[in-house]
Amino acid sequence: MSGPMHRSVVLAVALLAVAAPSAGADQVLDPVTPVDVAASGPTLAWLRPLPGRGGRTQLVVRDGPGAAPRIVPRPLPADVDDLTIGADFGGALYAVVATRSSQDTLGRRPTGRKRVRGRLYDVRLDGSAPARLVPISRGGGDFGAPGLRNGLLSFSSYETHRRRAHWELHETTLRDDSWSMLSHVRRDRLYEASQPVGQITVVEDRFNPDQDTDLVAYVTAERERRTGRVRHVLRSIVSEGRANTVASTVGTTTGDAGFGPLTMTANIAVAASRWSVSGIGPRDTNTWGAESGALLLPGPAFRRSTLEVPVGSEGVARYGRRSEGDRAGLVLGSPGG
Repeated sequence: MSGPMHRSVVLAVALLAVAAPSAGADQVLDPVTPVDVAASGPTLAWLRPLPGRGGRTQLVVRDGPGAAPRIVPRPLPADVDDLTIGADFGGALYAVVATRSSQDTLGRRPTGRKRVRGRLYDVRLDGSAPARLVPISRGGGDFGAPGLRNGLLSFSSYETHRRRAHWELHETTLRDDSWSMLSHVRRDRLYEASQPVGQITVVEDRFNPDQDTDLVAYVTAERERRTGRVRHVLRSIVSEGRANTVASTVGTTTGDAGFGPLTMTANIAVAASRWSVSGIGPRDTNTWGAESGALLLPGPAFRRSTLEVPVGSEGVARYGRRSEGDRAGLVLGSPGG
């Protein structure tokens, strides 16, 4: 046996070997540090990089307590760097992945670099269908930062109007080719206009005619005009045209700080880790009230950049940042461990 199928079988055996838990210790789910991680209740999924495969990744899923990680036997597009998981309207679990966009970092892309538009794809977690281009991506827009819950897909789009570029937040479903606008990414007048949207999660879907919009949390990067310092800000859209500031990182000249994956938790709350390369600013994991902005569950500080994703009653999935040379892989353990 040779080729892609052989590699999948070898990887599956490796994952089974490292996933065996030991009493009182973190459980290693994957020896390789993931590109991105997402959770929906007890279900955990991550993008595992494939060395020597030109930026390709593999989707790995752990279905709940006691389950061994498994590989979804469907190839993903190249240059996938963003992942969310959630259910469609019928309750089937899907992953939505975004390919890398040349506009997904603060500032303009280097002169002469070809523009690359981000696209959204969905794939069923049971592997029963191949990855499909989400209908809204078929028109050639520049999309990213997907969030999925109960059939509602939130995402960001890079728009240019009268030569002025900005980001917008939208909402659709996995099968619609149209969308509704959640919000422009509004700014303080002290900050530059172009703000990439890093992560989005649908915190609460509201089928209530008295509510203007669903409750959506998102992260943007902002550069202060006067000092050039960059900060990352977690906000939530609580009604049409109104967003609350929930938390932020410390502004730095390099912008080497930010938030990890956003995870919806109970009681209309969102959990996220803050990281910092230089150590200037917070390195922690907290849970905030998405509507109130209140700090509900503070977490301990870390000595190095560490990202945690809540996984139901089992604790958190913990990993480091690949760009910082982390090789610790992905582990399941207690918060702050």
